[in-house]
Amino acid sequence: MIRFMYRAIGWQLLFSFCSHYFINQALYAQYDQVWIFGQGAGLDFSGGDPKAIISSINGYGEGSASVCDKNGLLLFYTEGSIVWDKYGNKMQGGDNLVPLRSRTDYTTTSITCQGTIIIPQHGNNNRYYVFSLTSAEQQNDAGRLYYSVIDMNLNNGLGGVMGNEKGILLDSGLKEQMTSVVGEQCNVWLMVRSSENVFKAFSISRSGINRTPELSNVDIGLKGMLSTGQMVVSPDRRKLVAVHALGLGQPSGSIELFDFEPKTGKVTHSITLERKDACYGAAFSANSTKLYASVLYEGSLYQYDLDAAAPAASKKFIGKIDPVSQLKLATNGKIYGLSSSSTLFTVNSPNSVGSSCQFIPDAVPLQAGSKMHMGGLTNVINYVIETEGNPIVTYIEAPCWFNGAIGYTLQTADEGWDYIWDDGSTGKSRTIYKPGRYSVSYYTAPCTKHIDSFVFSTPYGVIPQIHRESSCPNSANGKAWVQNRYPGDTVQYHYVWRNKQNDILSTSDTLDRVAAGFYSLQVTTVSCDTTLWLEIQELNEKTDFSSDSLLCVGDTTWLHNKSGSYYHDFYWRANGNLFSTATQSYYVAKQPGVCMLQLIGQGAICRDTAYKTITVDSMLHTMFLPSHDSICLGEPVTFQILQRDATIVSQSWLIGDMHFGQQPGSSFWEYAFDNSGTQVVTLRTNYRACPVFDFSEALLVEALPLVDLGRDTQLCLNGSVFALGNKHILTSVRYLWSTGDTSDIIRIKYPGHYYLTAYSVGLGCSSTEGIAVRKNCY
Repeated sequence: MIRFMYRAIGWQLLFSFCSHYFINQALYAQYDQVWIFGQGAGLDFSGGDPKAIISSINGYGEGSASVCDKNGLLLFYTEGSIVWDKYGNKMQGGDNLVPLRSRTDYTTTSITCQGTIIIPQHGNNNRYYVFSLTSAEQQNDAGRLYYSVIDMNLNNGLGGVMGNEKGILLDSGLKEQMTSVVGEQCNVWLMVRSSENVFKAFSISRSGINRTPELSNVDIGLKGMLSTGQMVVSPDRRKLVAVHALGLGQPSGSIELFDFEPKTGKVTHSITLERKDACYGAAFSANSTKLYASVLYEGSLYQYDLDAAAPAASKKFIGKIDPVSQLKLATNGKIYGLSSSSTLFTVNSPNSVGSSCQFIPDAVPLQAGSKMHMGGLTNVINYVIETEGNPIVTYIEAPCWFNGAIGYTLQTADEGWDYIWDDGSTGKSRTIYKPGRYSVSYYTAPCTKHIDSFVFSTPYGVIPQIHRESSCPNSANGKAWVQNRYPGDTVQYHYVWRNKQNDILSTSDTLDRVAAGFYSLQVTTVSCDTTLWLEIQELNEKTDFSSDSLLCVGDTTWLHNKSGSYYHDFYWRANGNLFSTATQSYYVAKQPGVCMLQLIGQGAICRDTAYKTITVDSMLHTMFLPSHDSICLGEPVTFQILQRDATIVSQSWLIGDMHFGQQPGSSFWEYAFDNSGTQVVTLRTNYRACPVFDFSEALLVEALPLVDLGRDTQLCLNGSVFALGNKHILTSVRYLWSTGDTSDIIRIKYPGHYYLTAYSVGLGCSSTEGIAVRKNCY
């Protein structure tokens, strides 16, 4: 059934491809309604048969082109180097289209057989390419191909040559042959031929000129450059003829017939129709079965039957014409050429054989004042016309379409290009996964846009979509349920859910409150039955947060929530007590000891708890007690540490600028001062988390009394008594001599050792000095 549908579509497309070109031929006619040629000559075909008109064109009269708008009204005309508007005035910027100095009395292009051609731009109805080909008489500049762009929006609608796209060189080394033909992909082929007989086809499309041509090298067996003569493509675009004259070798002329492929622009399979006389003009009949050619020096018109077994042998004389005459098939289906410099002949029925073609010489007289110096007629007009193809709707039924995961492939015609589906995808096919209407746009040759549709239906059922929710760890709260793939599905489905042991768990569209694991779903309709396997996974979402692990009482730690996106509600607890429900929070340490922080995350079904332990230190002020409040200089004092804390990291003693370490486990420290006065002692304590604490006490260190009895001395026996005392005058002291005296001075009568001890009044600090008294004087 489906294959038959696609086959029917193929036949419809094939018919549209075959008939499309002939439909477009009628559309092209309006652009070729007015011919401007020769020297001031012109023909208007708007009434069917031509009416002679006057124009401003001048030059040698060999190469010319003109174009009309979609209503058949003249827009402009040219001989390749100069452009005139519809009123016969030189167009704005319309001179010097070829940036070369001519080597003749005429422009570089008006003396070229097919010196110019006009090709409208596809996608921009107001712009036109004008191609200009220089003649063989230009010597080193011969066969150079230029192009310019005309914008009809310029100069109030009269048109003008765009300054930045004027006289652009496209190619060189060419013969005087140039024509155009509609391609197969919304393009026009500009056909030229090199001096080495290589055909070049430049593709012109919406994207512009492809400067890299398609090349066709077909050997016709002629030597030397054949410089002039028409090149024409048949109306059915399957044949190409090239006629030659003025050959630089022998023979002097020829008529060569080739096959042409409009899709690729390729020229193949040469057939020689004439290899004797110099030939100049050529034209095909409207049905492409007859070829007409003019012999240059003989002044004769001949017909060739291309349907004959031997086309060259079918040559028939038609009539006498001007020796140098181009030929052209008009929009009315007749062929015209030059009878004389002031009249044109006509072939009224070119499709007929021999004399029945109705050759009429001097059928169309030119207007007085105009003439044909050479038999050049306007070159062909070919235009990319985008048309709309008939839409095709294909209905497809898929009974029991239970392969929804694989999808169904829609296939379009193979002959097109630029496929775009309604979802933006491209390509000739598209895979769909549900019923509905689908459309695709594409182009077929030569430029027909199609918008086709596919209606895909599944009246016997479509495998439903399975949705599932994971189960929480160590729980049985997983869930799975089915949902129709498209709205409006009225098929009755029956469901059976089973576990791995094949136990039936549910016959509804939902499987609820199950643990993580594998399950099966049997789906049944009137015509379909299938079993699907599914896995309910265990949720692997965890809560997590970061914080400081050690604090001092009163400190704050920020709690950074790093939980997965599954959780949306949060609860913060400290030692079991809730203190915040914010996503991100903080904690203030109020009590010393160990604190257990919890973050509880709640999701759609599951919840999870993360734990952190924080140690909170308290700062117990460590103090000390000295064994004395006042001491004598040099007397040791003991400092007893009164309170200790397990959070202490280190301790040290500071006296002035001196620093003394203290083992954290020691409870006492002993020190003897070597300076008197008030001395400040500080105990510095460093904790794990709490700040450094200094405890200080001041002690009075009393200086020792100064005692100096002088140097040892001598005493003469029975000599005079002398006084002995402290050389320092002290107050607030008491003295004690070794003699037992307590006076300041004692008198010495006898030799011996004497000592003086001085005691301070306050602390009783003492100093003792001795002196030796010897006897002498002998």
